[in-house]
Amino acid sequence: SMGRQAELDLIVVGGGIVGLSTAVAAQDRGLAVLCFEAARPGAGQSAGRTRIFRHRHERPELVELAVRARREWERWEMRLGHRLVGDEGALMAGPDLEDHAHRFEAADVEYAEVDPSAQRRALPILASLGETALLDPKGGAIRIRDAVEALVGWLGERLVLAEVLGLEQADGGLEVHTSEGIWRARRTVVCAGSGTDRLARPLGLELPVRHGCQLRATFGVREGLAGERLACLLDRRDTAASGVYASQCEGRPCYTVGLHSSEVDLPDGTAPIPPAESLSPTVERTSRYVAENLPGLHPEPVELRLCRTTKLPWGNDAFAAWRQGPVTVFAGNNVFKFAPVIGPLLVDSAVSDDVAPELAVPAEVPA
Repeated sequence: SMGRQAELDLIVVGGGIVGLSTAVAAQDRGLAVLCFEAARPGAGQSAGRTRIFRHRHERPELVELAVRARREWERWEMRLGHRLVGDEGALMAGPDLEDHAHRFEAADVEYAEVDPSAQRRALPILASLGETALLDPKGGAIRIRDAVEALVGWLGERLVLAEVLGLEQADGGLEVHTSEGIWRARRTVVCAGSGTDRLARPLGLELPVRHGCQLRATFGVREGLAGERLACLLDRRDTAASGVYASQCEGRPCYTVGLHSSEVDLPDGTAPIPPAESLSPTVERTSRYVAENLPGLHPEPVELRLCRTTKLPWGNDAFAAWRQGPVTVFAGNNVFKFAPVIGPLLVDSAVSDDVAPELAVPAEVPA
């Protein structure tokens, strides 16, 4: 198939939200681009029904990046003609609210301190988060299927359903070997989720990725509350459990709850995900949290989903890009909310000779 392939400016490996965003950004700049996805777009780490858009991050530069990302989500919404991020807000509880408030002020993020009755107005299924919680009114549930579908529509035939088997440097550019043939490109961006480190290794890049999976349990909303708008929840009160995150499902009266402590390590990106039944202690912990804190939900889950994670050693929300010749490789965790700004930054990184500063590995991190 070499004969019919002219050299492309850019090939993007991976059709999750970051790959799709990267390919659309390249297309918008007039680059000849293709995006390769092995399964179906958004099926890997971008899968599921809901993700949370939040401004809350531990590092001030991530709060600032979230502000930029929120503007880019709004641009996508204008282009599409309907909402992609809900306006229900994100409710935050925990010992570090004052620090978050300071970071919000520094980045010009609107927020409100909310007492128990205002907490319940934002989240009617809630018992109480204690005297004070913070509300991030521009937080909300991301409609992930709509977002993936929009990007797929914008890419059209530039999205190719094929598995990328390997990358080979060839006189100045790159050969991308796929299940559908070989393509040539000047530059390649790899953002293939749990498959990224496997594609990076033969190029001489060892990524410090830790593979795992996390349980997300979905609960039905009780009858009287089924029509209510439900804010997202970020509950860090129990530091032992290192936090709970939860958000409304799109199009049905359900709420999805995840515990950060439900993380299970996996040896690599090809290791099978354990069956949800094997995580019954985690399911019970999640149900107990719901029974105690979210009485407006039925405490028996209606759906269990195990989601793959790829974590970097310097934080739960860490992500970075690495360059090796014509290849830029991206890895990280909790990146869905940043996708509209990461895509253009990956195009910048690929076409220039340096990783964009926002995607660089932080200097103080041990190698």
